[in-house]
Amino acid sequence: MDKELTAPVFDIKELSVYDGPGMRLTVFLKGCPMRCLWCHNPEGLSPRPQVMVDRSSCIHCGRCDHVEGCSYNADGRCSGCGRCVSLCPAGCRRISGYYASSADIAGKIARISDMFGPDDGCGMDYPASAPDFGGGRRFYGGVTFSGGEPTMHIDWLEDVCRRLRRYMAVSGGFFSIAAETSGCCSESAFRRLLGCADLVYFDIKHTDPERHKALTGCDSGMILNNLRFLAESRIPFAARHTLVPGVNDSQNELEAFAALLASLGAPSLLRAELLPYNTAAGAKYKMALMSFDPAWDEKRKPNTDLSPFVRNGIKAVVL
Repeated sequence: MDKELTAPVFDIKELSVYDGPGMRLTVFLKGCPMRCLWCHNPEGLSPRPQVMVDRSSCIHCGRCDHVEGCSYNADGRCSGCGRCVSLCPAGCRRISGYYASSADIAGKIARISDMFGPDDGCGMDYPASAPDFGGGRRFYGGVTFSGGEPTMHIDWLEDVCRRLRRYMAVSGGFFSIAAETSGCCSESAFRRLLGCADLVYFDIKHTDPERHKALTGCDSGMILNNLRFLAESRIPFAARHTLVPGVNDSQNELEAFAALLASLGAPSLLRAELLPYNTAAGAKYKMALMSFDPAWDEKRKPNTDLSPFVRNGIKAVVL
C-alpha cells in the first residue's frame, strides 16, 4: 500500500474559473515564506491550522476567555487547538486548515475529473514548443495548487500528482495540473514543482530588489533565478503581478515588469496577468486575529496600463 503523506489545506474551491483555464478545482495549501504587506490570504501564511473568528456574530458571552487547557491564555498566542470553537454558542469561531492526505486529495480530484473538459476559449495559446502532456495542443481544465506557497509541501504535492498521473493513465482521461507559486524556494524544490505541473502561474511582487525585500520580507535573488529557470524550461507559464495602489503600480514599475518578461525571451510565456488589489482582504486579518494597517489608499484604483507590455511584445490582461 502506498504511504500517504499529509499537508495543511485551508480551502478547496470547486468550479473555479480564475485559477487557470477551463473549469478547475483549486487546492489552497497553508504556509508561506513571504510576508507581503497586501497578502489576500492571511489565513494561508501559517503552516498550521488556526482559529478564525467572525466578530460580527459574537454575543460576548465570555466563554472563549476561559477555556481549560487553552495555550492562548498561557502565552498570548493561538495554537489552533480548537477548544474554544465547540464552546462558542454563536458559532462565530472555526478552525482554518486541516491536514489532508495525498490519497484523499487525489481521490477527490479524480472523482470530479469528468467536469474538466478542454477549454479553447481561455485566451491562452498553448505554445508549439511546449510538451504534449496527453491533451494535445489545447489547454484543459483541471486542478490548481495554490496557497500559501505549494513548494513548502513539495513531497506531498509530488505524491498527489503521481497518483493523478497514474489515474489518468489507467482511466484514459486527461486534465491539466497547474501550480501558482511565488518562486520563493530553493532551486531543488522549484525543479520538483516543474516536474508536477503542466502550467505555472508565477507571482512577481516587485522588480526592485530593495523594495521587494521591504514589501515581502524576502530577497528577490532566488525568486528571479527560479523565474529564469522556468523561462528556460518548456513549461507554459503566466506571470502574475498584484497591483497595489501607490505600492507597485507606478508606470515605472509596469515598464520594469514588462521589460523583465521581455528579457526572458521565453516562447513558453503565455501572458502577463495584472490583478488589482482586493480590498476585501482586510476583514480576513481581523478574523485571523492578525493586525492589518495598509499604508496605501484602498479607495484608489490601481494603474492598469497595458501599453508597456504591448511595446515589449508581451500579451497582457487585467483580471
